Amino acid sequence: ALPILDFGGAFEVTVSSQYASKRLAGVVSDKPALLMNQNLTGLNVINLALMGRTPCKVKGTVRKGDILVSDGTGSAVVNNDAAVGSIVGKALVDFEGEYGLIEVVVGVR
Repeated sequence: ALPILDFGGAFEVTVSSQYASKRLAGVVSDKPALLMNQNLTGLNVINLALMGRTPCKVKGTVRKGDILVSDGTGSAVVNNDAAVGSIVGKALVDFEGEYGLIEVVVGVR
């Protein structure tokens, strides 16, 4: 379900498990526009959005333009005062609810 990933774990990346993690790798992408390293093979190869627009799991109320960070469970939450290195990206749409999937501009920084 398109989680946020951190560098680490048994493989190169793992589902983010820390709030506002500074080990961010990106967001799993279901329809990448540009697929780098497309010839990779193996059991644990994924499409990872590093930049651009992609769906992302979110938790809680989100407003268009909000800065998003990892919530510690693979979803994103709003933190408009996020520290450099913990920013997943910005919301492109509003969301009301507990959990959902919205489009974001990914720009891990």
